Amino acid sequence: MGPVTTRDLLRRADDLPDHEMVRLVMAATGLSRSEVLADKEISESEAAALKAMVTARRAGEPLQYLEGSIPFGPAELAVDQRALIPRPETEQLYELASTDVDHPQVIVDIGTGTGCLAVALKMAFPTARVIGTDVSPLALSLAHENADRNGVDVELHVGSLFEAIPRTVAGEIDLLVSNPPYVTTAEMGALPDEIGEWEPRLALHGGTDGLAVIRPLIEGLPQWLAPDGAALIEVGAGHADDAASLAIPVFERTEILPDLTGRNRFLKITFDSRHFAVNGDG
Repeated sequence: MGPVTTRDLLRRADDLPDHEMVRLVMAATGLSRSEVLADKEISESEAAALKAMVTARRAGEPLQYLEGSIPFGPAELAVDQRALIPRPETEQLYELASTDVDHPQVIVDIGTGTGCLAVALKMAFPTARVIGTDVSPLALSLAHENADRNGVDVELHVGSLFEAIPRTVAGEIDLLVSNPPYVTTAEMGALPDEIGEWEPRLALHGGTDGLAVIRPLIEGLPQWLAPDGAALIEVGAGHADDAASLAIPVFERTEILPDLTGRNRFLKITFDSRHFAVNGDG
Protein backbone atom coordinates (compact mmCIF):
# COMPACT_ATOMS: atom_id res chain seq x y z
CA MET A 1 0.00 0.00 0.00
CA GLY A 2 1.40 3.38 -1.02
CA PRO A 3 1.62 6.51 1.09
CA VAL A 4 -1.60 8.19 2.23
CA THR A 5 -2.28 11.65 0.83
CA THR A 6 -4.69 14.38 1.75
CA ARG A 7 -6.70 13.68 -1.38
CA ASP A 8 -7.15 10.08 -0.22
CA LEU A 9 -8.45 11.34 3.10
CA LEU A 10 -10.95 13.70 1.49
CA ARG A 11 -12.37 10.82 -0.53
CA ARG A 12 -12.84 8.53 2.47
CA ALA A 13 -15.68 10.42 4.15
CA ASP A 14 -18.01 11.41 1.35
CA ASP A 15 -20.93 11.51 3.81
CA LEU A 16 -19.51 14.71 5.35
CA PRO A 17 -19.60 18.07 3.52
CA ASP A 18 -16.41 18.83 1.60
CA HIS A 19 -15.71 22.00 3.54
CA GLU A 20 -15.93 20.10 6.85
CA MET A 21 -13.57 17.40 5.63
CA VAL A 22 -11.03 19.99 4.53
CA ARG A 23 -11.17 21.60 7.99
CA LEU A 24 -10.84 18.23 9.73
CA VAL A 25 -7.82 17.29 7.61
CA MET A 26 -6.28 20.67 8.45
CA ALA A 27 -6.89 20.02 12.16
CA ALA A 28 -5.47 16.48 12.02
CA THR A 29 -2.36 17.38 10.03
CA GLY A 30 -1.58 21.02 10.79
CA LEU A 31 -1.50 21.71 7.05
CA SER A 32 -2.96 24.86 5.51
CA ARG A 33 -6.04 24.72 3.30
CA SER A 34 -3.93 25.14 0.15
CA GLU A 35 -1.61 22.33 1.25
CA VAL A 36 -4.56 20.01 1.90
CA LEU A 37 -5.99 20.72 -1.53
CA ALA A 38 -2.56 20.25 -3.14
CA ASP A 39 -2.58 16.56 -2.15
CA LYS A 40 0.20 16.33 0.42
CA GLU A 41 1.50 13.08 1.89
CA ILE A 42 0.66 12.52 5.56
CA SER A 43 1.77 10.14 8.28
CA GLU A 44 -0.08 7.11 9.62
CA SER A 45 -0.62 8.87 12.94
CA GLU A 46 -2.21 11.86 11.19
CA ALA A 47 -4.48 9.52 9.24
CA ALA A 48 -5.49 7.80 12.48
CA ALA A 49 -6.19 11.16 14.13
CA LEU A 50 -8.42 12.16 11.24
CA LYS A 51 -10.30 8.85 11.41
CA ALA A 52 -11.10 9.51 15.07
CA MET A 53 -12.26 13.06 14.25
CA VAL A 54 -14.52 11.87 11.45
CA THR A 55 -16.10 9.29 13.77
CA ALA A 56 -16.72 11.99 16.39
CA ARG A 57 -18.17 14.37 13.80
CA ARG A 58 -20.54 11.69 12.54
CA ALA A 59 -21.67 11.25 16.15
CA GLY A 60 -22.59 14.94 16.27
CA GLU A 61 -19.62 16.57 18.00
CA PRO A 62 -19.38 20.20 16.82
CA LEU A 63 -16.74 20.85 14.21
CA GLN A 64 -15.22 23.68 16.27
CA TYR A 65 -14.68 21.40 19.28
CA LEU A 66 -12.85 18.94 17.04
CA GLU A 67 -10.69 21.69 15.57
CA GLY A 68 -9.96 22.91 19.09
CA SER A 69 -9.72 26.63 18.38
CA ILE A 70 -11.38 29.48 16.51
CA PRO A 71 -10.43 33.03 15.53
CA PHE A 72 -12.42 35.76 17.28
CA GLY A 73 -11.68 39.39 16.49
CA PRO A 74 -7.96 39.87 17.24
CA ALA A 75 -7.83 36.70 19.38
CA GLU A 76 -7.33 32.97 18.79
CA LEU A 77 -9.46 31.02 21.26
CA ALA A 78 -9.40 27.45 22.49
CA VAL A 79 -12.90 25.95 22.44
CA ASP A 80 -14.25 22.78 24.06
CA GLN A 81 -17.28 21.48 25.94
CA ARG A 82 -16.63 23.71 28.94
CA ALA A 83 -18.21 26.69 27.17
CA LEU A 84 -20.48 27.76 24.35
CA ILE A 85 -18.86 28.13 20.94
CA PRO A 86 -18.71 31.87 20.12
CA ARG A 87 -20.97 32.68 17.15
CA PRO A 88 -20.57 35.36 14.46
CA GLU A 89 -23.23 37.42 16.27
CA THR A 90 -21.05 37.58 19.38
CA GLU A 91 -18.07 38.60 17.25
CA GLN A 92 -20.28 41.40 15.89
CA LEU A 93 -21.04 42.35 19.51
CA TYR A 94 -17.27 42.67 20.03
CA GLU A 95 -16.99 44.88 16.93
CA LEU A 96 -19.79 47.14 18.17
CA ALA A 97 -18.26 47.37 21.63
CA SER A 98 -14.77 48.11 20.35
CA THR A 99 -15.94 50.99 18.15
CA ASP A 100 -18.92 52.52 20.01
CA VAL A 101 -17.22 53.47 23.28
CA ASP A 102 -14.23 55.80 23.43
CA HIS A 103 -11.35 54.69 25.66
CA PRO A 104 -13.26 52.76 28.34
CA GLN A 105 -11.26 52.36 31.53
CA VAL A 106 -13.40 49.66 33.16
CA ILE A 107 -14.92 46.90 31.03
CA VAL A 108 -17.04 44.02 32.36
CA ASP A 109 -18.09 40.89 30.46
CA ILE A 110 -20.90 39.03 32.24
CA GLY A 111 -21.20 35.37 31.24
CA THR A 112 -17.77 35.36 29.65
CA GLY A 113 -17.74 31.65 28.66
CA THR A 114 -14.59 31.10 26.60
CA GLY A 115 -13.50 34.63 27.57
CA CYS A 116 -14.00 35.69 23.96
CA LEU A 117 -15.35 39.19 24.61
CA ALA A 118 -13.15 39.90 27.64
CA VAL A 119 -9.96 38.77 25.89
CA ALA A 120 -10.70 40.52 22.59
CA LEU A 121 -11.70 43.77 24.34
CA LYS A 122 -8.54 43.71 26.45
CA MET A 123 -6.58 43.41 23.21
CA ALA A 124 -8.55 46.35 21.75
CA PHE A 125 -8.18 48.47 24.92
CA PRO A 126 -4.91 47.35 26.55
CA THR A 127 -4.95 50.01 29.28
CA ALA A 128 -8.48 49.17 30.46
CA ARG A 129 -9.28 47.08 33.51
CA VAL A 130 -11.22 44.14 32.07
CA ILE A 131 -13.28 41.85 34.28
CA GLY A 132 -15.00 38.66 33.12
CA THR A 133 -17.51 36.66 35.15
CA ASP A 134 -19.29 33.35 34.74
CA VAL A 135 -21.43 31.12 36.89
CA SER A 136 -19.52 28.08 35.58
CA PRO A 137 -16.08 27.35 37.07
CA LEU A 138 -15.37 25.12 34.06
CA ALA A 139 -16.02 27.96 31.64
CA LEU A 140 -13.79 30.26 33.70
CA SER A 141 -10.96 27.73 33.54
CA LEU A 142 -11.19 27.89 29.74
CA ALA A 143 -11.32 31.70 29.84
CA HIS A 144 -8.13 31.71 31.94
CA GLU A 145 -6.44 29.54 29.31
CA ASN A 146 -7.54 31.88 26.54
CA ALA A 147 -6.31 34.97 28.38
CA ASP A 148 -2.90 33.29 28.79
CA ARG A 149 -2.94 32.07 25.19
CA ASN A 150 -3.40 35.63 23.94
CA GLY A 151 -1.03 37.23 26.44
CA VAL A 152 -3.54 39.48 28.18
CA ASP A 153 -4.32 40.18 31.83
CA VAL A 154 -8.05 39.76 32.44
CA GLU A 155 -9.63 39.48 35.89
CA LEU A 156 -11.94 36.47 36.07
CA HIS A 157 -14.47 35.80 38.85
CA VAL A 158 -17.00 33.02 39.38
CA GLY A 159 -20.58 33.92 40.27
CA SER A 160 -23.98 34.89 38.95
CA LEU A 161 -24.40 38.25 37.25
CA PHE A 162 -23.33 41.22 39.39
CA GLU A 163 -22.52 39.24 42.54
CA ALA A 164 -19.22 38.19 40.94
CA ILE A 165 -18.05 41.74 40.18
CA PRO A 166 -15.80 43.51 42.71
CA ARG A 167 -17.86 46.14 44.56
CA THR A 168 -15.07 48.65 44.01
CA VAL A 169 -16.20 49.16 40.40
CA ALA A 170 -19.87 49.86 41.24
CA GLY A 171 -20.80 53.04 39.38
CA GLU A 172 -17.53 52.98 37.41
CA ILE A 173 -18.16 50.55 34.53
CA ASP A 174 -17.70 52.38 31.23
CA LEU A 175 -18.59 49.37 29.08
CA LEU A 176 -20.53 46.26 30.02
CA VAL A 177 -21.00 43.46 27.49
CA SER A 178 -22.88 40.21 27.76
CA ASN A 179 -23.98 37.26 25.68
CA PRO A 180 -26.32 35.75 28.29
CA PRO A 181 -28.42 32.58 27.94
CA TYR A 182 -31.52 33.53 25.92
CA VAL A 183 -32.92 30.35 24.33
CA THR A 184 -36.48 29.76 25.55
CA THR A 185 -37.60 26.46 27.06
CA ALA A 186 -39.62 25.71 23.92
CA GLU A 187 -36.68 26.57 21.66
CA MET A 188 -34.34 24.32 23.67
CA GLY A 189 -36.30 21.27 22.53
CA ALA A 190 -35.92 22.25 18.88
CA LEU A 191 -32.15 22.86 18.91
CA PRO A 192 -30.02 20.72 16.57
CA ASP A 193 -28.39 17.81 18.41
CA GLU A 194 -24.90 19.20 17.92
CA ILE A 195 -25.94 22.22 19.99
CA GLY A 196 -28.43 20.75 22.45
CA GLU A 197 -26.45 17.58 23.14
CA TRP A 198 -22.93 19.02 23.16
CA GLU A 199 -22.87 22.66 24.24
CA PRO A 200 -23.50 23.62 27.89
CA ARG A 201 -27.20 23.95 28.67
CA LEU A 202 -26.32 26.49 31.35
CA ALA A 203 -25.02 28.84 28.64
CA LEU A 204 -28.10 28.42 26.45
CA HIS A 205 -31.31 28.19 28.47
CA GLY A 206 -32.91 31.55 29.25
CA GLY A 207 -36.16 30.33 30.84
CA THR A 208 -39.68 30.20 29.47
CA ASP A 209 -39.46 33.62 27.79
CA GLY A 210 -35.72 33.78 27.12
CA LEU A 211 -35.37 36.69 29.55
CA ALA A 212 -34.68 34.89 32.85
CA VAL A 213 -31.08 36.15 32.88
CA ILE A 214 -31.54 39.28 30.78
CA ARG A 215 -34.20 40.68 33.14
CA PRO A 216 -32.02 40.88 36.30
CA LEU A 217 -29.06 41.91 34.15
CA ILE A 218 -30.90 45.00 32.93
CA GLU A 219 -32.37 45.71 36.38
CA GLY A 220 -28.90 45.83 37.93
CA LEU A 221 -27.29 48.17 35.43
CA PRO A 222 -28.06 51.53 37.14
CA GLN A 223 -25.99 50.56 40.19
CA TRP A 224 -22.98 49.56 38.14
CA LEU A 225 -22.62 51.70 35.01
CA ALA A 226 -20.54 54.88 35.14
CA PRO A 227 -22.16 58.18 34.13
CA ASP A 228 -22.66 57.84 30.36
CA GLY A 229 -21.46 54.23 30.54
CA ALA A 230 -22.92 51.78 28.03
CA ALA A 231 -24.12 48.19 28.02
CA LEU A 232 -24.25 46.02 24.90
CA ILE A 233 -26.26 42.83 25.32
CA GLU A 234 -26.87 40.05 22.81
CA VAL A 235 -30.49 38.83 22.83
CA GLY A 236 -32.57 36.24 20.99
CA ALA A 237 -33.57 37.36 17.50
CA GLY A 238 -37.26 37.01 18.36
CA HIS A 239 -37.07 38.62 21.80
CA ALA A 240 -35.39 41.98 21.17
CA ASP A 241 -38.57 44.03 21.60
CA ASP A 242 -39.44 42.27 24.86
CA ALA A 243 -35.91 42.78 26.16
CA ALA A 244 -35.95 46.45 25.15
CA SER A 245 -39.28 46.94 26.94
CA LEU A 246 -37.48 46.08 30.18
CA ALA A 247 -34.87 48.78 29.61
CA ILE A 248 -36.81 51.64 28.01
CA PRO A 249 -38.77 52.69 31.15
CA VAL A 250 -35.48 53.07 33.03
CA PHE A 251 -32.97 53.96 30.32
CA GLU A 252 -34.12 56.70 27.98
CA ARG A 253 -31.25 55.90 25.62
CA THR A 254 -32.04 52.31 24.57
CA GLU A 255 -31.45 51.09 21.02
CA ILE A 256 -32.15 47.80 19.24
CA LEU A 257 -29.43 46.96 16.74
CA PRO A 258 -29.52 44.33 13.96
CA ASP A 259 -27.04 41.55 13.29
CA LEU A 260 -25.44 41.04 9.88
CA THR A 261 -28.53 39.18 8.62
CA GLY A 262 -30.82 42.04 9.59
CA ARG A 263 -32.37 40.33 12.62
CA ASN A 264 -32.79 42.44 15.77
CA ARG A 265 -30.04 40.99 17.96
CA PHE A 266 -28.44 43.55 20.29
CA LEU A 267 -29.52 46.05 22.92
CA LYS A 268 -27.39 49.14 23.39
CA ILE A 269 -28.23 50.81 26.68
CA THR A 270 -26.56 54.07 27.65
CA PHE A 271 -26.75 55.28 31.25
CA ASP A 272 -27.66 58.97 31.09
CA SER A 273 -26.94 60.09 34.65
CA ARG A 274 -28.61 63.46 33.96
CA HIS A 275 -31.90 61.69 33.19
CA PHE A 276 -31.71 59.83 36.50
CA ALA A 277 -30.86 63.00 38.41
CA VAL A 278 -33.78 64.95 36.88
CA ASN A 279 -36.23 62.15 37.59
CA GLY A 280 -34.92 61.41 41.06
CA ASP A 281 -34.14 57.79 40.19
CA GLY A 282 -30.40 57.84 40.86
